[in-house]
Amino acid sequence: GEVSNTGDDISMQVLASAVRALGAAVGSVVSLLDPEVVVLGGGLGCGNATMIEQIRIGYAQRANERPNPPALLTAKCGSGAGVIGAAVGALNLLEID
Repeated sequence: GEVSNTGDDISMQVLASAVRALGAAVGSVVSLLDPEVVVLGGGLGCGNATMIEQIRIGYAQRANERPNPPALLTAKCGSGAGVIGAAVGALNLLEID
C-alpha cells in the first residue's frame, strides 16, 4: 500500500515485521491442516514482490519445521480469487447434474 511506496524506513520495518508474522501464521495453519499446497490470493497474492518475499520468509521459518512443507504459491486469479472460489463453492453445493 501507501506505506510500502513512501520509502519511510521505520514504516517499512514495521510492515516487513507484520508481513513476516502473517507468513509465520500461515505456517502454523499448515501444521494444523496439513495441506498439499498453500495459495495466497486476493490482496496478498497480488502484493508487491517485497511483501510476498517477507511472507515467504515468515512462512519458511515456521513451515520448515516439517520434513516436506507444502509449496507457497500466489493465485493466478489476482484480486478476484476469493470471489471465484466462492462461486465455485456455491456451484459445488448446488450439485447440478
